[in-house]
Amino acid sequence: MYQVVCSLGKPFRILSFDGPFKGSAADVSIMRNTILSKLKKDEFVMCDKGYRQEERCWCPPSGKVATMSAEDKIKRRAVTIIRQLNERIIGRIVTWGFFKRKWNKSGSFHKLCAHVAARLTQLEVLMFPLT
Repeated sequence: MYQVVCSLGKPFRILSFDGPFKGSAADVSIMRNTILSKLKKDEFVMCDKGYRQEERCWCPPSGKVATMSAEDKIKRRAVTIIRQLNERIIGRIVTWGFFKRKWNKSGSFHKLCAHVAARLTQLEVLMFPLT
């Protein structure tokens, strides 16, 4: 399992690519050990509801859309757009093929290949931005 952190500004880019982590590692623990200390004072990380206990995490409004305020609906829509962009970055990294099949090489070689794939994806995103 790897962690991908992307910017929200334009150009949309990969800020951090960390891993591999054991599949049993909690996402919030990974975030605490990798990017939390790197955040500036006014920066937050957009996360899902599993991170609500972290004060530096911005989580989308939860509940049924029909009962949400207009403000919460706008926030939730913004989160949907951000998640779509993030999923597209992950999709581009995955297309390099290092994560789709059983890996028979060493773990350190897999890590190297995964990080190369993330860097190549970053170059690709700069040349062919997400829309």
